[in-house]
Amino acid sequence: MARRQAIAPRESRPVFVWEPIPDLCTPEEFDRLREAIALVDVVSPNAEELASFFPITSGGGPSQEIMAEKLLRVDSNSYMSAALVIREGALGCTTYVGRTKLHLRAFHQDGGRVRDPTGGGNTFLGALAMGLTGSVTPVETSIHKDSLSGAGDLHQYLHLGLLHATVAAGYAIEQVGMPNVSATNPDVWNGESYRNRFRSYLTREGSYMASQMQ
Repeated sequence: MARRQAIAPRESRPVFVWEPIPDLCTPEEFDRLREAIALVDVVSPNAEELASFFPITSGGGPSQEIMAEKLLRVDSNSYMSAALVIREGALGCTTYVGRTKLHLRAFHQDGGRVRDPTGGGNTFLGALAMGLTGSVTPVETSIHKDSLSGAGDLHQYLHLGLLHATVAAGYAIEQVGMPNVSATNPDVWNGESYRNRFRSYLTREGSYMASQMQ
């Protein structure tokens, strides 16, 4: 940030979406994890990586809610401003912002079109980062605005980013390698319009998401 300020002092703060290094997801690195979370906007381990930060006892590991609480709580009255986005593969993702929790189902609800999960997580995080800028389309303000905004201005776009991340990851895992873009229409990937797929996901999942925000 200091180098950025020196080079481009008028530029706004960038969005930081951080995925912990898998080999460093250990109980010994937990304090460093919390130090890093304080500097980013989103931290996104997968479910296995998150669990690896917590020691296993004879009774098993802590619940996801307890892990999120230990990561994000600052004191009895406050939480870190960063969002914790846990990527859960075929189960979708679960996001914690302060006391708020939101689960999104994966785009694909069966394995019929899934060929190779490689790159799904990276695609998810890239699309999430783009969504957090608020410069993506389509912009469905009726469902994302203020739904997860309790931790700061950035998070007015968090729900929108999660939606785009879920849809984009669905494309990435339908083939080995990159999705295929139409030679005549850049909005069409793997034979389907992104805009149509985004809105079909909203139609399918809208009531489920809304029920969690009440």
